[in-house]
Order: sequence, then C-alpha cells, then structure tokens
Amino acid sequence: MERPQLNLARKWRSRTFDELVGQELSVRVLKNSLYLNQFFPVYLFSGQRGCGKTSTARIFAAALNCEVLQEFQNNPKKQMMPCLSCSSCMAMQQGNHPDFIEIDAASHTGVDNVRQIIDAATLLPVLGRKKIYLIDEAHMLSKAAFNALLKILEEPPTSVLFILATTDLHKILETVKSRCFQLLFKAIDTEPLLAHLEDICAQEKIEYEKDALELLIKESDGSARDALNALEQVRLSHDSVSVQAVHALFGHLDDGTIVGLVEAILCKEPKEFMLFWQENDLDSITASYVFYSVRSCLRAMIWLKYGIKITEYFAYSQQLKKLSENYTVVEISSMVHALFEQELLFLRISDQHIFIQNLFLQLSQKKKTSLPLQQTESESISLKKPVVAEAVAQVNVVAVAKEQKNDGKWQKFLEAIEGLDDPLLFSIFKQAHFGSFNEKSFLVTVRFAQQSAFFSDWLHDTKQIWQVCLTTIFGSKATIEMVIDASLQAPPQPLASEPKKIEVPQQSAAPVEQKKYSQYQKSYTKRPLSKDSLLDVSDKQQWKKTHLVLHHFPGMVCKEQEGSA
Repeated sequence: MERPQLNLARKWRSRTFDELVGQELSVRVLKNSLYLNQFFPVYLFSGQRGCGKTSTARIFAAALNCEVLQEFQNNPKKQMMPCLSCSSCMAMQQGNHPDFIEIDAASHTGVDNVRQIIDAATLLPVLGRKKIYLIDEAHMLSKAAFNALLKILEEPPTSVLFILATTDLHKILETVKSRCFQLLFKAIDTEPLLAHLEDICAQEKIEYEKDALELLIKESDGSARDALNALEQVRLSHDSVSVQAVHALFGHLDDGTIVGLVEAILCKEPKEFMLFWQENDLDSITASYVFYSVRSCLRAMIWLKYGIKITEYFAYSQQLKKLSENYTVVEISSMVHALFEQELLFLRISDQHIFIQNLFLQLSQKKKTSLPLQQTESESISLKKPVVAEAVAQVNVVAVAKEQKNDGKWQKFLEAIEGLDDPLLFSIFKQAHFGSFNEKSFLVTVRFAQQSAFFSDWLHDTKQIWQVCLTTIFGSKATIEMVIDASLQAPPQPLASEPKKIEVPQQSAAPVEQKKYSQYQKSYTKRPLSKDSLLDVSDKQQWKKTHLVLHHFPGMVCKEQEGSA
C-alpha cells in the first residue's frame, strides 16, 4: 500500500540544527553544550506556537544519543549534528527510539501520570547515553503534578534528562522555573522565514510570487508552521501562490484597495464612498480586517506627517503623503481615536459590516473640516473628551455672529452649571468665551485662554455632571469643543449673582411623546441634584458596567432615595 504524503509542515520539519530557522541563539547554546559535553538536567523551552520548540527538543535529544557525538566534539565544523545515519538517529526519525519519551501534558495532567514518569526514570537507557523525557505543553500539568515533579527535576538520575516545552511560560510554577535552564524561542523574523519558504517552493516546484509569501508570513505572526499550512492551502486552491490567491484565502483586501477606501472616506462625498463600498464588495471581506486596516492606514498617515518611513503600505507612500497634506496631525489622530473608542462595541455587535460602514460614513461626512469627529446617531452624546485645537490668533467673523446669536443659550447653560453646587466646575465654564453653536452638527465651540488648557482633562472627567445641562439647553446631541485661543487674556464678564430659572424649550411632538417628555421633566424637577446625592464613578476599573451604560446614555449617577417611585 502506498504511503500517504505528509503535509508540508511535517514533511519539512527540521531534522538538524543547521535546518532550524530563525533561532540562532538557542541553537548556538545547545550546540556549545554538546561540544563542551555539559548538560543541564532540566531544560525549559518557551515561545509562541510554531517557532521550533518541539523540533529543537527532538534534534537535541537525537544529538545527545548520536553515535558520532564524540567526532562532533573533536571537530564541530566537519561533523553535522545529529548525523541522521546511525542506528540511534534512524530510530529517532522513525519515532521508535526506546530512550526518547515524548509526553503530551494536555492529556497527561494528573499526579498518576507523573508518578509513572518518576518510576520509569529509575531505569537505565537501552540504546543511547541518556533517557530523555520531552513534556510538551507543560503548562497544562496540574499544580499537584508540578509539585510531584519538583524533587526529580531538582535531582534527576544522571542517565535522565528532562525537556519541558510550553507556549505559556507564565503558567509554569516559579519553583519549576528555578530548576530549569530556560531558552526563549522568539517569533521568526521575516527574512529567514521568507528564505525558508522560497527554498521549499523551489523543491516542491510551487510557482509563487515573493509578495505573496511575504503576505503569508505577515499573517502567520512569525510561526513557521502556520506559514507552511497557509502555503499549502493556497497551493491546493490555486494554480500558483499569488497575492490575489492569498487575499482570497484569508478574505482580505490588497493594500491598494485599503488606501482607496481611506481616500474615499476622507476626500469623497458620502455617495461616492457608498459606491466604492459596493463596487469592491466589502461586505464579503472580513469586517475586522477592514476595520483594523483602515486604522493602521491612518496611523501610517501620521508617520508620514512627521517624515518617518513606513513599512506597511510602503508602495503607496506618495499617495498617502499627498492625502495627509489635507489634514493636521490632530485631525488624523482624532480619527484614529474615534475608531479606538468604537472597538469594544464593534467586537460585540452582530452585524459588524453595517456598523463599520456607518462609522466610516460618519468620518466621510466630516471631511475637510476642523471640527472633531462626531459619532453615530446612537453614540452622539457619549462620553467624549474635548478636542484641544491649535492656538488661533484671530476669531472668524462668522463665529462672532453666531456667538451673538446664541449667547443667550450659553448664559442659560452657565446659570444651570451654577445651580449644580460645584464651584470649581462653574469657575471653569465662567472663564470660557462662547464661540459658536452649529445647529446642524450640534457642536458648541468654547474658547479658553492659553493658561486654561489644563481644564480639558477636568471637563472630560466631570462630563457626566454637566452633560445634562448642555443637552437640556442646546439639544440632546450637543457636544463641546474646547479651543485654546492665544489672543485671550482675561476671563469674560461675570454673570449676575442671582441665577434665573431654567426653562426647557418645548418641542413640537406627537401627544404621546409630549406626555413622556412632560413626565421626564416632572421627574427631573422633583429630584433636584445635590453634591451629596451624586456618586463618584470616575474609576473606570471599579465601575466598568456603569461607564458602559454612560457611554450610550450619558447623565449623572445618583443615590437612590428612599420612597422614590
């Protein structure tokens, strides 16, 4: 019966130290140990998946029992190690060496399994010099099993050597680590892994593009096994390993399409952005890939703004540089920040394509403006830190006109803040100069003197307190932009000491909606705000769920009063 072909990852598993890829330091340590004939009783190999831990352990075990080890110690440059031709090496390749015991800790986690190892370790080796135990995925052992191993790991028989391999080093007990000689296996760099894949493609007669192999390496995160598995998937699904084939395998877009998408978001009208989405069938692409690719592309634009060479999207550096000239670093950073703010909701939502489509549409609607990015309609009043703009020396004439037009609303807002019984918060807003109110974007622009720039952090932390006053006066979607104006020196004139009663503007609505609004207004006036009734929920770690609710429904958190309905 014909023997089935092995997959590429198993077929091209390294068999000698010279074949190991990207682990030069670990190889040097082990070969020097063999050359000097100095061995540690317990080795601990740690590193990410597919980087060569198990293969290195098998090679080291084969070298320890190789019949020509003495020749390697006499002349290491002429003798390959292991030799792969002696009876011991042949037994290792066939997987039936009597002195090499490989144990999967994931399926042998108990104390009884460890006791069997301890009992068997007292027996002398049959074929080689040492009896070698390789415990793979050692972090899966139970705490009791680790404790049972401690004594034999500290003082094993002279004929026994232990090798522990793990992908989660932090799960190994410190008492075990202190008894081991640790070797860290890093993620394989791009250049050696690329040369390895090119060599395999040449011997397997696989047609490939170098850019396609680089994409495979990028997706594998430095894992040789993952890269070979992906290479085999592309080979079985396409005639050759091309960039288009790799993108089709992972459900990804090429860099040119991503750059085009960012350009459509920032420079084109919303309708053109929607057409671009439809023409490139982005609904069929992995949503998370689109989301993170747009974010990384914006990050590349920031690097280009500072004249730093980029590695991602390098072929489109000039196009991205030209695109970034239309925006300041603050504006691009605010876009990236907006995507970070929506990441948690994006990961939890069911239809991610619709979500990111609407999110990108919001970015598209704010193109060519210096205004901060607004969120989607459901997020329009979320807790958002005020944007600190660049210092300006002159005030726009249109802004002055709007200031005069909406100055009455700002006065009412200040009176409402004064009624909150928070002197520091009132003092901050009292020093502000009302700039303008955009009735379309519901953006309230407030100007502060240069020395008041540090107020932005305080206003962000206390937003849940003053946001209710802002939405009551300016509308439910209102947000504040804080602008630092170098021309301002003195605070505005103080208000009258006697605050006026706040009048909530009546809105034209259906009878049912009006009834609900009246009930809300009645409930609001029935329970006045006081400093003692407010809860301090500024610690996001302690009040995680509360901040999640406030992210979508901003307001203040108060203590429940007895007898309240």
